[in-house]
Amino acid sequence: AAEDVQARARLDALHDVVVERLGVVAGYATAAVGGEDYLAGEPCVCRGGEPAGAPVCGCWVSECAANNLVADALQWYAAEIGGHPVDVAYHNAGAVRADLPAGAIRKEHVLKM
Repeated sequence: AAEDVQARARLDALHDVVVERLGVVAGYATAAVGGEDYLAGEPCVCRGGEPAGAPVCGCWVSECAANNLVADALQWYAAEIGGHPVDVAYHNAGAVRADLPAGAIRKEHVLKM
């Protein structure tokens, strides 16, 4: 099938807009925040997984900095943006898919997380 030149031009233009917007710095982190960053003094909890007996560790089975950051962000958003302060924020532990690097945090990093 022949390539639609007009469609390709439009997609290329949209790609450039998305790349530009994802590159916007949303904030800064003094240290990396990851799924393997457990709370001080808390041991990593591992459970058997697949294949049989393989360890499953991280935010899936233990409290970690990345999950806490997301829950804190949800709680802040409800109060500050939504106008409804809440006592608790909860999210699916498997929803954290990527770490945040130290330094500039771009919108791309937030969306990947």
